[in-house]
Amino acid sequence: MIVRSRHLRDLLEKALMVAGNLYDKSDEAVQEVKKIEEAIEAVRSQQLIKSDIIIGIADNRKEEFVRRYHEEMWKHGRSKQDTEDLINYIKNSESHLKSHYRLPLNLVLLTWLWADDPREVVEEEEKVSVPHKLLHDFYAAQCIVQNLFNENQESKIKSLMQKLSVFLNMEDVDPIMKQALLSKAALTPTAPKPGSLKAVIDDLCIRESGKMNKYQSMLLHVAGIIYALHGPEVREWIAKEIVELLKESELGVRDDNQWFDLCELTKNEPIVISHISRHISKSITITDKRIGAALLMLQEARPKEISVSICRKTRDIPELQDLMTRIADVESQLDLSFWEDFWEPDSLPSNDQQVRTVSKRCNLGKVVCHVSGSVLAEMQGTNVYLNLAVTSDVAAQEVMVQLCNLRPNLKAYI
Repeated sequence: MIVRSRHLRDLLEKALMVAGNLYDKSDEAVQEVKKIEEAIEAVRSQQLIKSDIIIGIADNRKEEFVRRYHEEMWKHGRSKQDTEDLINYIKNSESHLKSHYRLPLNLVLLTWLWADDPREVVEEEEKVSVPHKLLHDFYAAQCIVQNLFNENQESKIKSLMQKLSVFLNMEDVDPIMKQALLSKAALTPTAPKPGSLKAVIDDLCIRESGKMNKYQSMLLHVAGIIYALHGPEVREWIAKEIVELLKESELGVRDDNQWFDLCELTKNEPIVISHISRHISKSITITDKRIGAALLMLQEARPKEISVSICRKTRDIPELQDLMTRIADVESQLDLSFWEDFWEPDSLPSNDQQVRTVSKRCNLGKVVCHVSGSVLAEMQGTNVYLNLAVTSDVAAQEVMVQLCNLRPNLKAYI
């Protein structure tokens, strides 16, 4: 189903916003995470959760779940549609949408869509539900982390419980489910033991008869949740297991840059990046937001090709010179682009120091920058493509003199 109704879009945006906040360690973000945990517990009476795998709502409870939810919407004037028509639609479409109906959130979304316009449901029923896989992976990751850290938590702040409506529109559920939210008890997490994360995932693969690459997205969620909620408790063995499991799931096989996703989710945790570095060998692209991760990664990693693409003014990036030094040590094939310095050049060359640092030790390819003519003479590369900014006739003359002295296979675009 494609979510077109305004109500559903709002609901989905809220859910994804909460999921996105999961990887922020701020107090507000942690509270949002607790909302998700408690929301999951709220539907536990309607949902079967077996070990670490969310099985979903039992087949014999789907109709009851939808009927009760839609009737609550009726009571509050949120729907004017016939409940039995909705139930009949679910029965008739279950043959090809059964997997979608396992998750309570998909049933909630379907109910809202039906309340808004049943014709949208019928017209779009053959299309895949966008949130299904994403939310399934997120729920499963939540369960794995709870299992790993022996969590069964309850928020001690009653005001937080009242805000759970942000996630599943819980303000309209019946009093019993609301009471369930408020009655959960929090326990202090206990640290997991080495090998426990791998054991959980291996067991999941065996029971589901699936390959590890099937769980790549879920594993990334697991990493983000662990480091968001348990950063101070995370030991090196967890970092190693996370990286090894993701490697087994074929993360980075096609593109080394996929590992930057894990760097971001773990807030550039040095131990994680150290383990990642051992799997970087082909090519990486360093952007503005990847500079911190790249500085750590290139302490050990030796990719054959590096592409640097910086959009901000280089003068506003104090750690950039350290990055150039680290890249020079790698001695790789290098493309170098300082876009803002090129398109909006200062009166004096901005990139002399950076280019000079790497030009004698790296084999340069494409270069986009603002440098003085003297730097051009130091460049190395068998096929250098220059995109140079000049800001005066004097600077242009200096650049032209140096270009004329360079090898004939150099192509310059001024």
